[in-house]
Amino acid sequence: MNNINTSALQAELSQAAYGTFLNSDITVNELTGDGAEMSPSQATKFAETWRVAAQYSDPVTGVSATVFEAKNGGAKYLAIRGTEFETKDLLADGILAAAIPAYLNPQFTLLQLKLNAWLDDPNVLQGQNFTVAGHSLGGYLAAAVKQSYAQATEAYLYNAPGVGSLLGNLADTLSDVFGLNNNAFDNVWNLRGSEGFPLISGLGFQLGTSISIQTEASNNMRCV
Repeated sequence: MNNINTSALQAELSQAAYGTFLNSDITVNELTGDGAEMSPSQATKFAETWRVAAQYSDPVTGVSATVFEAKNGGAKYLAIRGTEFETKDLLADGILAAAIPAYLNPQFTLLQLKLNAWLDDPNVLQGQNFTVAGHSLGGYLAAAVKQSYAQATEAYLYNAPGVGSLLGNLADTLSDVFGLNNNAFDNVWNLRGSEGFPLISGLGFQLGTSISIQTEASNNMRCV
């Protein structure tokens, strides 16, 4: 079940997925660099709490996913990296914008192959359920994982695009007007910033339960 603490935890995992990890022990430098861009205090606490069970990054398509595990044991958490404004990621975004199904997206195809291997690996995900989270393009891929794997119990999407490109936008509008909710999947939590122009998160028909997060919009709003 989603609550503010769970949403915050999954958001932090989604941010950490932008890091590149050399081994299972996470270092502060791996989280404060150009990837995850955590503050030193946030990175220190995260490194003290979490380890990397597995990470996969494909140099051709740009897809990258990390399985995190709490150091004190417990459930596994899959987090998928979003767009990094490189040619390979922008190609995947272009495929998404053209309303091509996720199963034809090369990033998702490779992610499936790796996830299938992890589900057969006793050191990663064999015999375990997991949650999946991602920001932006990573959230789109997280939704595809939730739809494709029974082991994925919950999905947390952060400013993620929907499906169906402009046709999806039309469907979203009609859904709001007529009070329809025929594409809201169970245990998919779609968290979106309340302000600004939704260049990515405004694309397509939004999946799951939509949750608006208040963000700073103008100079007359205080940070608290």
